[in-house]
Amino acid sequence: MKKIYIILFMLVVLPNINAQELRHSQGNKGLDFSYHFVKPGSAYSLGYVQYLSSTLVLKVKGNYEKGMIDDLETKIWQGLPSIGYSIQVLPPVFFLTGEVGLLIGQQEYSNVNFIRKESGIIYGGFYGIELEFYVNNNIAFLLNTQQIYARGSDMSPHRFQVGGGIRLIIQ
Repeated sequence: MKKIYIILFMLVVLPNINAQELRHSQGNKGLDFSYHFVKPGSAYSLGYVQYLSSTLVLKVKGNYEKGMIDDLETKIWQGLPSIGYSIQVLPPVFFLTGEVGLLIGQQEYSNVNFIRKESGIIYGGFYGIELEFYVNNNIAFLLNTQQIYARGSDMSPHRFQVGGGIRLIIQ
């Protein structure tokens, strides 16, 4: 069993030991695809990442949430620009990023019993933490969590998301 772990370590980690410059370096870009769990249902995100330096990260993400609260069906579209600070946890494989950003979006909800739809603009901010695990220089698996505060929402303004995804690095 130990031999399997040693072989996996040699295949995954050792070839990438000097590859950190290719991951978190100024000018690198990336695309994120992620899925999140939220209290009323689920959320899907598509994002763009720009590395301003080895530690500063600029992100722009589109987020779509859909779910049910009792007999109320909800749909929320959000734009989430943010800035993050990244540290190396286990170079060059694991990175931890804390981020803070703004939120602008639209919510739509309808009551399935009364066939009534309402919508409105929401705005606010969020903060979160993201863990990146690089399998090679161009692909990282993501685990992240966010606390969103949305003003203008008739539902609860606080929402917590937890999920994961994949990041494709474009150099």
